[in-house]
Amino acid sequence: MFLNFFNELREAKVPVTLKEYLLLMEAMDKQVIDMDVEDFYYLSRAALVKDERNIDKFDKVFGHAFKGLDSLADAVDVEDIPEEWLRKQMEKTLSAEEREKLQGLGSLEKILEELKKRLEEQEKRHQGGNKWVGTGGTSPFGGYGANPEGVRMVGPSRNKRAVKVWEKALEINPHMASIRHRIEEIRECVGCNVCVSMDSYGVPLRCTQNPTIGEEWRRNWHPEIVGKAEKQENSLIIGAGPAGLECALTLAKAGHQVTLADAAEEVGGRARLEGGLPGMHAYRRVIDYRLWNLQQMGNVDIFTSSPLETDDLEDFGADNIIFATGASWRRDGVGGSNFDPVDWAEGTTVLTPDDIIAGVIPDGPVVIYDDDHNYMASILAELLRAKGCETTYVTPLASVATWTAHTLEQRSIIGRFKSQGIPIHVNSTLSGYSNGVVTVQDAYAVNSERQFEAAALLFVGARLPNKRLFDGFARTQSAAQGVLAGDCLVPGMIQAAVHSGHRIAKELIYGGAGPFKLEKPT
Repeated sequence: MFLNFFNELREAKVPVTLKEYLLLMEAMDKQVIDMDVEDFYYLSRAALVKDERNIDKFDKVFGHAFKGLDSLADAVDVEDIPEEWLRKQMEKTLSAEEREKLQGLGSLEKILEELKKRLEEQEKRHQGGNKWVGTGGTSPFGGYGANPEGVRMVGPSRNKRAVKVWEKALEINPHMASIRHRIEEIRECVGCNVCVSMDSYGVPLRCTQNPTIGEEWRRNWHPEIVGKAEKQENSLIIGAGPAGLECALTLAKAGHQVTLADAAEEVGGRARLEGGLPGMHAYRRVIDYRLWNLQQMGNVDIFTSSPLETDDLEDFGADNIIFATGASWRRDGVGGSNFDPVDWAEGTTVLTPDDIIAGVIPDGPVVIYDDDHNYMASILAELLRAKGCETTYVTPLASVATWTAHTLEQRSIIGRFKSQGIPIHVNSTLSGYSNGVVTVQDAYAVNSERQFEAAALLFVGARLPNKRLFDGFARTQSAAQGVLAGDCLVPGMIQAAVHSGHRIAKELIYGGAGPFKLEKPT
C-alpha cells in the first residue's frame, strides 16, 4: 500500500525520491507514530514533501489513497505479498513450534488464507497480543510489534480524512499559510559535522551552510540580515563554487549589481563535483539554497560556460572582481607530511582526486596514499573498490582518515574498509614508485619496506590555489579592486570557503573589515 501511495505521488508530479521513501519506512520501523491515519499523514508529509508548494497535491493523493480506510483488510492485498518474502518472514520471525503449525497447513496459499481469515474476523483495532493483526504485539501479521519482519500493515482509520488535516491546521495556526511557499529559504544541514569538529578542537563554532554562526557578537553578523551597502557597486565574481555563490548572494542582498561567471557548464564548483561522490550528495545543498535565492533576484546575472581571460576583466569595467576560482589537487607528492615535490619515475601513473572525479578508473590494482587525512581518500578507496579495482589504503599517520575522528566518521570508515576488504597500512611512508611497484617504509621500524603492485598510485595530498587569472590581473593597472576568496585564497574545507565568501562580501559592503567588536576590560 505504501508503495502504491508513493507511486501515486510521483504520478501527481510531487517530486518524491526513493531516498525519502526509505526514510519514511525507517521512521515507521522505529515506531515514531501510532498506527493512526492522521499521525501517518503528518509523518509522510514531513518525510516526502520538501517544497510546501506541493502540499495541496500531496493532500489530494493522500485523501484518495486512504479514503474509506476502516479496516486492515482495506489496507493490504495479501495476494500481492511476494512468496519469497513471506517464506523469509516465516523462517526468521516464527518460533519452531509456530513454523511447524504453519507448515502443517499444507502450502503458502493456506497461510495466505489464514491471514485473510484473521483480517475478516477482526472487528477493531488491536494493540499487543499474539494473534490478531495489529500493533505492538508478537503476531506474525501486523506492524510495530516484536516480530521484526512480519506482514506489516497499517492500522484502521479513526474516521479522520487527510484532506481536511491541512485545512484544520490553518484554522489553528493561520501563520502557517504565510510560510507555505518559502521552503527554499531554509538552509538544509549537509551533515558534515564541522560544528562537532570545532567543538572537539575547542575553537569557535563553524557551519558549512551558515557562515555567520559564531560571529553574531564578534562581527555583528546576522544569518539573514545583511544591510544595504552605502555605495551600490558593480561586482564581478569569477567562479560559482561555494565561496563564489555565498559571496554573490551576500553582495546581492546588500544591493550590489552582481555578475557571477563560471567556466563550467553548471554552477557549484567543488560542491558539485564532490557532491557526485558516494555518500556526498548532501553537499549539493550548498548549491541549491544559494542558486535558488540568486535566481529570484533582479540584480544578479549568472553565466556558465564562460571562461574569462585578463583582457575580459579590463573590458568588463567592474568596481570589484572577486576571484573564487578554487584549487586543484597536487600531483607532485606534496601533502600533510611531505613538503618537497617528488620526481616520479618515468612511466608511472600518478593520479589525483580530480582525475577520479573526472571519471578516470585505473585498469589494475591501485595504491591510495592518504596525505590529506580527511574524508577524500577513504571515499575514493570505496569508489574504486566498487568499480572492481584492487585497492590498498596507505597513510603516514597512525590512523585511517585521522581528521574524521573529529567529525565522528572515522569508525564507520574503518568498518566499511573491513567489510569491503580494503587493506589498511598506517604509519607507512611512501618511499618510491617505479616499474609498477609502490614501496612504503614503516615509520617505526628499520629496514621494514613493503611493496605493492600498482597500475596507478592515487596521491591524495595538498591542493594548489588556481590563481593564474588573478596573477594576470594583478600585473595590470586596473582600477577595479581584486580580491581572492575561498580555496583560491587558502584551500580548506567547504565550510571555510563559504565563510571566506561571506567575509569578503561583508568587507566590500562596509568598505573594510566592517563592524568588529572587541572585549573591553572591566
